[in-house]
Amino acid sequence: MLSSERDLVLRILEYYFGETVSRIAGHLLLSGPITLHKLASSSSYSFKVVRNTLLILIKHGIVNYDLESSSIGHIDVTHVLYSLSCNNVLSLLLIPYVFLISQDDLDSDSSEVLLQIAKAGIVSLGRVKKALSNIAADVIEESIFKFLDKGLIVVCQSFQQRQNGFQNGESTYNTNSGVLDNLANNMYTLSSGAGFTMSDSQLYKINTKFISESLLKEELKLLMFKRIGGTELLHHVLEVLMKKGTQTSLSYKEIESKVMKSVKTTNVIEPNKVLSILTGLNKHPDKFVLHSIDDRSYSFDWYKAKNMLKERALFGCIKQLYGIKAARIWTLLITIFQENPTTCLDIEEISKRAVVSIQNARAILYQLTIKGFAKLQEPDSNHKIANPTDRQQFYFTSSVDSTHSQIIKNSYKFGSNLLERLVHEKNSNFRRHLMVDDNSLDVTGEANCGVIEIHLIYVIKFIVIMQQLQTFSKS
Repeated sequence: MLSSERDLVLRILEYYFGETVSRIAGHLLLSGPITLHKLASSSSYSFKVVRNTLLILIKHGIVNYDLESSSIGHIDVTHVLYSLSCNNVLSLLLIPYVFLISQDDLDSDSSEVLLQIAKAGIVSLGRVKKALSNIAADVIEESIFKFLDKGLIVVCQSFQQRQNGFQNGESTYNTNSGVLDNLANNMYTLSSGAGFTMSDSQLYKINTKFISESLLKEELKLLMFKRIGGTELLHHVLEVLMKKGTQTSLSYKEIESKVMKSVKTTNVIEPNKVLSILTGLNKHPDKFVLHSIDDRSYSFDWYKAKNMLKERALFGCIKQLYGIKAARIWTLLITIFQENPTTCLDIEEISKRAVVSIQNARAILYQLTIKGFAKLQEPDSNHKIANPTDRQQFYFTSSVDSTHSQIIKNSYKFGSNLLERLVHEKNSNFRRHLMVDDNSLDVTGEANCGVIEIHLIYVIKFIVIMQQLQTFSKS
C-alpha cells in the first residue's frame, strides 16, 4: 500500500468519524487481519473504545471480518479476524452517485428507502420500516426487491448467519434452486435466478461495487460516443452488451430482443436496424464489438476498450500537467516501449520524432523524469539503441503501467490536500460565524466548501475508475 493512499484513507475516516476512529483504523490498516484483543493491545486506547470503533466501521461496511479456526491442544477455537477495506472508504464519497445512476427508476417512496439504507450503512429491513413508518411495509419490501434486482444494494450476512455458514461449510444465500422452489419456500427470485427471504431481520447495504462499475461503464460509453457517434439505439445496444461487466457472447436474437424491450421511443424501429449497428461497430477501426461467424454472436471487447480509456486518460493527465508537447513526447516513449521494451531513445532522436526543439525536448524529458513519468538510464547490452554513438548519452523510456501508477499516487495526494483544505475552510467558517454576524460571509464560506467538495468527489471518482484500469488481462 502506498503511503499517499493510507494518508487519504485515514483523512476520510477522520473527516467522517473523528480522530479516534482514524487512529485505530490506522493500526488496523498496518496490522492486516487481526483479532480484537491483539488490536486493542497494540493501541493506546481502551478495549471498549477499540471495540466501539470496530462496530462503527463494520456498520458502514468499511471493516470486514472473517472467521478462522485453529487448534489449541485438543480444543478447536474460532477466531474473528478484522481487516479494513480501503476501496470501501473511498466509496463513502461516491454513495450519492447511486442516486444519480438510478434516478430514472426511483419514485419518491423508493428514494426515501434507498436514502435510509445509504445513511444507515448496514441496516435491517425492520429498522427501515421503523424509520419510514409513513411508507407502507409492502412498498418498502417492493423497493428492496427492486434495488436487489438492479444491483443497487446487496444482502449482508449477520454474524450468526456467517457463523452457521462457517460451521456447515456452505453459504446461506445466493441459492439458485429455481423459481418454483423459491415460491414453495416463500422466497423472492431475482432476475439472476438467486433466491432470498424477505425477513425483517435481514441486513442490506449499498452496493459500492455497483457504483464503481457503473462509473467505469459510463466513461467507456462516453469514449465510444466520441469516437463513433451517439444515437439512442446505439446507447441501448451498448447497454445490453456491457450489462454483465465481462466479455459475454450474446446471439443477435438475444441482443435484438433486449434492445426492443429497453427502447422507450414511440418511433418504430426499422427491421435489421440493430443488426446494422452491430455490423458497423464490428467494422469500425476500433473494433469495440467482436463478431463470431460460427454462432453469429457478438461480444464487447472489454480489454481493448479499457486499454484505450487508460491511455487516453493518462495522455490527458500529462497534457493538463505539462502541456501538449510533453504529452506528445510521452506518447512517443510509450509507443516505442510497446513495440520493443528494450529500445531506448536519446534526446536528439526524441526531438526529431516528436517534432520538438532539442532545448524543449531536454527540458520536458527532465521534468517528466523528475515527476516519475519517464526513466533516465544508461543502456547495457540488453538495450537496443536507435542511433548508437561513441559519445556518452542519456536515454529515456516510459511505459503505460509506470505512468498509471504515478498518476494514481499523485491523485491520492491531490485528494488528501483537498480534504485538508475542506476541513480548514469549515473550521474557518465556524470561527467566522461565532465572531461576525454577517450572513454574506457565511454564504461565501459555504460556497468555497461546496467547490472543494465537488473537486474532491471528482478526484475520488477518477481514482476509483483508474483503479479498475490498473489490473486487467485479455481474456
